[in-house]
Order: sequence, then structure tokens, then C-alpha cells
Amino acid sequence: MYDLKLCIVEDDINALNSLKELLSMDGYSVFAFDNPLEAFQFLKNNEIDIVISDIKMPEMSGIKLLEKIKDNFHDIDVILMTAFGDVNNAVEAVKKGASDYILKPINYDELLQSIKKIEEIRKLKYIVNLENKDEIEIIANSPLMKEVLKQIEYIAPTDSTVLIEGETGVGKELIARLIHKKSKRKNNQFIPVNCAAIPKDLLEAELFGFEKGSFTGATKQRKGKFILADKGTIFLDEISEMDIDLQAKFLRVLEDGVIEKIGSETPFKSDVRIIAATNKNLEELVKQNKFRPDIYFRLNVCKIKIPPLRERKEDLEPLIKYFLKIFIKKYEKNIKGITENALKKLKNYSFPGNIRELKHIIERAVITTNSHFIEEKNILLSNLNENISDENIKIPYNITLKEVEKIIILETLKKNNYNKRKTAEVLGISVRKIELKLKEWGLTLNQIKYSA
Repeated sequence: MYDLKLCIVEDDINALNSLKELLSMDGYSVFAFDNPLEAFQFLKNNEIDIVISDIKMPEMSGIKLLEKIKDNFHDIDVILMTAFGDVNNAVEAVKKGASDYILKPINYDELLQSIKKIEEIRKLKYIVNLENKDEIEIIANSPLMKEVLKQIEYIAPTDSTVLIEGETGVGKELIARLIHKKSKRKNNQFIPVNCAAIPKDLLEAELFGFEKGSFTGATKQRKGKFILADKGTIFLDEISEMDIDLQAKFLRVLEDGVIEKIGSETPFKSDVRIIAATNKNLEELVKQNKFRPDIYFRLNVCKIKIPPLRERKEDLEPLIKYFLKIFIKKYEKNIKGITENALKKLKNYSFPGNIRELKHIIERAVITTNSHFIEEKNILLSNLNENISDENIKIPYNITLKEVEKIIILETLKKNNYNKRKTAEVLGISVRKIELKLKEWGLTLNQIKYSA
């Protein structure tokens, strides 16, 4: 059992002692208080995972205690106990950050189930606290993701370049941010740049900066991303899209950290850690003379491969619960969970857009669930995106990432009735990216429709 430490706050001494005895018998470490002020002081000096508190107490209400906990302790879950007449207060408390509420008289099995739900999430979440009280949360129950986290532990403290490989939507930037936050550069800038989102003739200016008057439209001097990231980390997403001519200038940064602004004769020495990411096979691009081998070998010092969601099914259900918790709070919905049929539908889906697609599906489902009606306290099958099919996209073995990308884009277009905007949303890419790919493959939407 995950060693959860529980704190019960209840002014009814008999109920307090009864709960403490039952939870202790189930193997939990339990601390009990009949005074919320004393309980809060205890929390300041002791590590507690879950606070189980009554709402109505004379010294301080459970709602007020919840607010103080959320203001002062980032990682404590709160379960509130309330009488039937105070359900509206409990629902309001969930909106303020309570993990759950239980009606009085307490059904112990129901309370235990609520604790075990929190226990499951806490076991599966890998949390790195950030200075601004945000957090990076990576669900890593699958062996493949546990191996990724193990690699990060070795790689992060070093200053080596890192190459992250993985399909669109697997969370490459999240992994890059985690590497940065666990490195000695964590107190300095992390600057992401999407090389595919910036036109190739502007990418050089974006990366290296320019002097005033160095080209038409350069009305003032501008620092580039490499200069802004000095002493920190720069994350170059979709590095494969960098123009071959610009790669020569990028090579000098990789070799000796020298930055040359456009229009300047004075080089700048930048101390930057470079993390690059790609959803393509760079080795194949090297063979096709579309990517410089010297850059590939310098980037490929430490390589991390992020598995697609279809290969880490152990993470799917906890990811669904995690996104549900986020969007239920965001949209202030009184939703308890997801029906078995809806969950089964998601488990049978291949998620070509990976975690990004799952996130969008859950957000839409939460928005379209009418939580005011008793029969719709859970997300139903009908709340899921109508384009989710039980038929997985068939990916043949022994093919390149480029071929996988083509299959996924074309099949997702088909599932979305050849609507480029919907397809882009599902896959987490731009419409322009889809248009460029179709042009690269020599295909039009009509050709795809007629060949389907």
C-alpha cells in the first residue's frame, strides 16, 4: 500500500474516534483533531496527504480550512464531510479545490472508495514543483514511461544536448521542461521555439536576432531566442523543419556557442543548453540530404524516445481521471466520473493525436455534459467526440516515422470527413502543416476522397 498519511478534523469526538479507528485498521497513518485551528498548525510541521474534514465546526468551517490549506499547502487533497442540507456548500468547495465530499451519516465504504481514488492518482503522478506553484505532472504507470523518467534522472543534471523523439501530441515539450526544471539551469529561462510554426525566412531572425536596418522592416534592434536563453535552456521543437541553409549557422552554435545577429559583425558567446525534438526520423532525413549529419550527431548525444499513447495503455485511465479533474474544476461541473461504456470506447481508440487529442476529447466531454440532471452526473458515451471510432488506425510494422505520419494524417482526415480544421485540432497541428504535407505528398483532398 502507498503509505498515505491522513488527518481527520471533526468536532464530534465519537465520530472522530470511530473514523480514526476504522482507517487505522485499514493500514493508514491517521492523525485526529477535534479543533480545526490545531489541525492547521499540525499541517505546518508535518507531511500529510489527505485532510478529511467536517464542514460545520465552531472554531473554523471546513470551507475556510480548505481555503487555508489550498493557500499554504500545494499537495494536500481535501475530502469534506457534510450533512445533506449543506450539499450546495460542498459542491462549492469542490470548485474551490476539494477532491471530494461525503454525505453524513458517513458510509465508511464510500469514504474508503474516495480515499482510494486519491491514492491511485497520487501513486501515478510524477510531480515536480515549479517556483510559481505550477507543476509538471507526468502520468507514468506504464513501464515505457517509467523508463523515460529514469532516463531524465540521469540526463537532466548534465549539460549535454538532448534529442527527444516522438509522435505529435506525446508531450515532448513537457519532457523538455521537466529536464530543465531538474537541471542546474532551472532558475534561468526555458525558451521554446517551434521551428515548423515560423516561416523559414523569419526563423533565422527569431533565433539569432538582428540589428536595426539589417533588412527591410528591421526598424529596431532585436535579441534572438539564443541570446534571451543565455544561462538557460532553449527547446527547438520540430527541428527537422529547420531549413538546410540555416542549419549551417546553427551548427556553429552547437560547436562553440557563438551567436551571430543578422547585420552584426560582433559575435555573441551564449551559454545555452539545447534540447531538440522531432516527430520524424532524422536518420532518414540525413540519408536524403535534408538534414546535416554533423548536426544530427551533435544533437543525438542523449536521446529520449517518448512512446505513443497506444503503447502505454496503463496510463490511459489515470490520464482520463487527471484531465477530468482539471476540466470539472475549470468549467465548474458537478460530474462524478465517466460511465463504463464511455471508458470502454476510449480504451478501444488508438489516439492518433496522442495525449493532446485525449485532453481535447475530455474537455469537450466535460463541456457537453449537463451535470444539473441526476442521470447525467457521469460523462456518457454520447458526450464523447462523434469521430472516435472503435476501429484503430492500422499501422504496419517496419515502416518509417515519415510513413506513419502520412497514414495518421490521411486516416484522421477521413475520420473527420476531410475537414482540415477538425483534423488539425485532433492532431494538435496547424491547418498550414496539413496543407504543406498534402503538397509534399502530391495529394489534394479530392484525390484522397475518391481513393478512399
